[in-house]
Amino acid sequence: MLENRLNEKYIIGKKQIQFTLNDVKFHLAQQHDMRQIMAEISRKYKETSDTKYDYFEEAAIQLIRNVKMKIEQRADTSGAEEKTMDENDNSNSNKHKLTAFKTATYALEQVLLTLSRQMIVPSRDMEMGHYMEDLLHLQPIEFAPFKGLHLLLKHSYHLWQHVERWYMLFESTWQKTPAKVNALYQNPVTETLKHKLSQFVEDTPIVQMWMLLKEWRLLLETKLCQQNYEYMSIIMFKQHLIIFVQNQGLSNFLVKLPDELSLQCAATAYELCVGFYEKKGFETK
Repeated sequence: MLENRLNEKYIIGKKQIQFTLNDVKFHLAQQHDMRQIMAEISRKYKETSDTKYDYFEEAAIQLIRNVKMKIEQRADTSGAEEKTMDENDNSNSNKHKLTAFKTATYALEQVLLTLSRQMIVPSRDMEMGHYMEDLLHLQPIEFAPFKGLHLLLKHSYHLWQHVERWYMLFESTWQKTPAKVNALYQNPVTETLKHKLSQFVEDTPIVQMWMLLKEWRLLLETKLCQQNYEYMSIIMFKQHLIIFVQNQGLSNFLVKLPDELSLQCAATAYELCVGFYEKKGFETK
């Protein structure tokens, strides 16, 4: 298992190991809470480095755009190598782009998971491409988008947020309300509320809005699939979401959700907000 092999190399100190993304048979983001992993890395860094600063920081927007461009270029290269006779068929192009975004997401998740497993976290100023190639022994197709851009390990979590978002947006399976959500939460919204939701999405920073939508969907898939509430028409949805998220940073944005968004419209409003987000969200801003 990948985690056992990581443990041998980075924690116990045994033999050098090599693995590729073919070893990964699960989506790390679905198996682990990436926020907890980020917090664990920062905790270890502060303890071993005697510093008050967090391990992670945001990468410059131009760096993020350059990564996206390199991922898409790699997808285009793969597509050109397998070009079909039908020049108008976009299915292969879409397939290669989806694979490229998925591969990049996995590569970054390997970085974060490995950092969280190491007893002593390496310098946050280490080149990310070097770490992927020489320490994780990823394949060129896996680390290439992150080399030559002066991306550092301290950028890995922020970059993962963007790359995962690109992958899921391109995959286009997350927009719809989960099938098991009760119809009680799928009541229509008024035009006035629809306008307010559109403005809420527009006013919320792109990464924070993405994180908020992921939590919103998770609430629909879990808590709201397991129980029904009385007086749903008068219960403010944002109260439930704030309690569910338990993240002060996101809560600062959640409080701006319209008060009139009730629990009975939670699923309908989710789909609307996803639609508004997609109009502004795929490009990095």
